Amino acid sequence: MKFLQRYGSAVGYSVLLHVLILSLFIFSFIDNSEPIRPQPLPETVNATVLDETKIEQEVEKLRQEEENKQIEAQRRQQQLENARRQEADRLARLKEETREAEKRAAEESRQRAAEQYAEAKRIAALREKAAKEKQKLAAVEKQRREAENARIQEQKKLQELENKRVQRERKRVAEDKRLAEEKARRAAEEKAAQQKKQAEQKRLAREKEQQRLAEEKKQAEQREIAEQKKAAEEKRLAEEKAAEEKRIAEEKQAAAEKKAAEEKRIADEKRLAEEKRLAEEKKAADEKRLADAEQRKREALEKEKAEASRRAEKAVSNANSLIEAKLNRLWRRPIGTPGGLTCVIQVKTVPGGEVVTARVVQSSGNEAFDRSAESAVLKASPLPVPADPEVYSTFRNFNFRFRPDA
Repeated sequence: MKFLQRYGSAVGYSVLLHVLILSLFIFSFIDNSEPIRPQPLPETVNATVLDETKIEQEVEKLRQEEENKQIEAQRRQQQLENARRQEADRLARLKEETREAEKRAAEESRQRAAEQYAEAKRIAALREKAAKEKQKLAAVEKQRREAENARIQEQKKLQELENKRVQRERKRVAEDKRLAEEKARRAAEEKAAQQKKQAEQKRLAREKEQQRLAEEKKQAEQREIAEQKKAAEEKRLAEEKAAEEKRIAEEKQAAAEKKAAEEKRIADEKRLAEEKRLAEEKKAADEKRLADAEQRKREALEKEKAEASRRAEKAVSNANSLIEAKLNRLWRRPIGTPGGLTCVIQVKTVPGGEVVTARVVQSSGNEAFDRSAESAVLKASPLPVPADPEVYSTFRNFNFRFRPDA
């Protein structure tokens, strides 16, 4: 009691000083140690991927870096929380030590001045340490803001990647439109060529008909000449008959002339008949030659079509084998998936083999296997499709049976 009466004010100031120091540490941690909440992962954009493997790897890399940054921030927050608890424990111990010091001050009044000096020095050290802890917490807050800014930048990068994908999709649509216009132009050219061919055939038919009419006209003229000759001959014979009575002496000569004319007429008829026969034979030979040429042309076209069909079938078979081999190289079997599974995937591509979409249309019954098959098709883009446009049309929109264990 005497001690408290004598040193009561000093003890009261000491207790008040310790309470102020403890309050300073508590408010310092309350103001500056706001827990850093884990930042939510960037919202995954679900989109149909026409996309390349590099873009998927880049997105995965950015996502992994963001997760690592968040884990690091949580680890630093936990460290700060542990430090705060340790400091609170230390302050509790300090309070206990203060009480012990007060007891010792009551018992050792003669050493009080030295102890007060040591206590003041320790309090100054505690203030300095508290200031340092506050600076550390400010640095942690700065790092948190920097991490937030980095996350915003990563989201901007992801948005840029999405914009690039949209631009590629627009280019693909424009390319499809151009190919459709090109196909329509080729169809128009083929139609024009067919019309030209038909016009040429009609022209040849008209010329052939004109030749036939000319031949008939010529034959008619020949028949008219023959009739004229016959009429002239009859007239001559009539005149000879009339003159026969008058000129009996000239009968033999007239008979000879008549015989010669008859022989000439018969020879002319034979000659005309032979010319007609030769013309008909020539006409038949020409028609047969044209028919044979047309037959050979048809056979050549059919042979060429058969050969083209065989080559196309071989190209399709080779492309299917190459696609299957590439998918088997890139496919990764999901954990726990049984063997012997198979599914049918509907694949849409653009010229060059770039995959637009890949969707399972006949499931294997195992969701993980189906999704891994779709992912393998997207990773295999571009597919090794034939360069020939006619053969490629088979692979513009086709169904592929995925059988990795076959």
